[in-house]
Amino acid sequence: MIEIFIAPGVRTPFVKGGGVLAQYDALALATPIAKAMAKRARPDFIVWSQVIPDPTVSNIARELVFAAGLDPEIPAFSTVLACSSSFMGVIEAAGMIGRGGARLGLVGGVETMSHVPIALRTEVADRHVRPRSRRGRGSAVRPVRRRFQSAVEGLGQPGERALAGRAH
Repeated sequence: MIEIFIAPGVRTPFVKGGGVLAQYDALALATPIAKAMAKRARPDFIVWSQVIPDPTVSNIARELVFAAGLDPEIPAFSTVLACSSSFMGVIEAAGMIGRGGARLGLVGGVETMSHVPIALRTEVADRHVRPRSRRGRGSAVRPVRRRFQSAVEGLGQPGERALAGRAH
């Protein structure tokens, strides 16, 4: 039987979204943590997770290897299982220890509620990037305005323009 030990790691503090750590994306938050953990011993592999993955980063674990200046030969993969992502990473790492020469896995996770990616269904995203008609910018919002007109009773197009003018 293979003995598996889980050692406590290091972490950033919990803070409110939009607060003191808001300027950092998930990779920037994870980098000093991974560096500090890897400084203790060279891991044989890395499992890193993010509760709501950034769509511009396909594998945060692999990106973390480079951002933290770790050995690029270290295998790294990401796992996602909502709020259980890091715990799932621990389970995955435990299953790998003692097999194929792996003795130490670096496991962690990161989340930034200041930069939550908002994903859209394909048909909604397509509407946002489709070329606009010759009728101008307002034509794209007319169906939305009609649909929600009762909720904003009396706002109408002149009111919308005034509101948009104040918002910019």
